[in-house]
Amino acid sequence: MRHGKNAGQVEFVRSKRHIKRSLSALLSVIMLFCMGSCAPKKITPSEILKRLLSDLERECVCSTLYDRSELMKDEDSRSFFASLYGETKLPGQLGAADDYAMALSKKDLGFEIQIFHLAHESESRRIEELLQMRIDLLRTVDNRRYLMEEYDTYIASVMIYKWGGYVFLLATGDNDRAIKIIKTIL
Repeated sequence: MRHGKNAGQVEFVRSKRHIKRSLSALLSVIMLFCMGSCAPKKITPSEILKRLLSDLERECVCSTLYDRSELMKDEDSRSFFASLYGETKLPGQLGAADDYAMALSKKDLGFEIQIFHLAHESESRRIEELLQMRIDLLRTVDNRRYLMEEYDTYIASVMIYKWGGYVFLLATGDNDRAIKIIKTIL
């Protein structure tokens, strides 16, 4: 410990450095929290689907909204899901998505939206193949035999659309409007 006339100044300089270091550490921690809160949040396919249906004013058209938890809960649900793609077992492509949701129309109108969030961008092709299986099934003559006239309107417009880590199957009758809505959501 120093004695003399400069002893007070030395202690003051040490405490000033200590305060600066503490303040720097505190500001660093605050910046980390702020940066974490600014990161884009992942919107689930279910949330996108609900907003899309609401904005398209089509909630009443859809008999059922499905998400991953509902489609995988038991063997009957998995069989139903597989039947959407003309398969008896779930296709391997499903592993390419970490989450998904879909809306199917009631009364066989043909209105349909499916949303898959990709586990990784490179998996897009696998989901597109899965959705192409669905489109092929929707367009078969045997499948259309007992359906309502509106079915052709929706199925004629069916398309696969990719945006921001998601792959969509859109059969809305107004896919351009649906795409604009998707872009505002994401």
